[in-house]
Amino acid sequence: MSQFGLGGLSGLNSLNGDGSGAGVPGMTGDGVSNIPGLSEAIAKALAQQNGGAGVAPSGIPEQVKVYREQYHPVDIDQDGRISADEAAAYASWMFRRRDITGDNVLVAREFAAVEKLPGSSDANRQRLRTESRRLELLFPDFDADGDKMITKEEFMAQVHATYNEKRGTAADIDPFSFQTVLPF
Repeated sequence: MSQFGLGGLSGLNSLNGDGSGAGVPGMTGDGVSNIPGLSEAIAKALAQQNGGAGVAPSGIPEQVKVYREQYHPVDIDQDGRISADEAAAYASWMFRRRDITGDNVLVAREFAAVEKLPGSSDANRQRLRTESRRLELLFPDFDADGDKMITKEEFMAQVHATYNEKRGTAADIDPFSFQTVLPF
């Protein structure tokens, strides 16, 4: 257990607290999710994009490869932009990932949990403190009715408002702007 009481998000992966993923559908102990249908949807989109080949064409620039690796779960159609539907699907998944009790609400402890990253323990300790505090300060922005719980509806409404603010009059946003739409 970490000083934040959850051991980072790896501690959120199971209901029994051992990080094994037991009891949380689609989660493994290492924090990797298995989003039902995601692989099939991506394969279908790639097949349509590449004339039925189902794979990316050869000669793809390195920047595109890096982008696809980093934003693969968000940019389902791999067009280099994040649509409102893609953003909503990803936000919904992030909400479910944080909701360790499965009660469709996030309490401050669930909302402010932070993943431990590779690196030195001193650097991680400071990052965990800073990030957890940042999320604690953001909690009221998502808790619209002030009841100390964020419902999925409140969470999605705030994400939608932030997405629309970043998007402006454009149809969608670039992935770098999307990084600032979700709090985590």
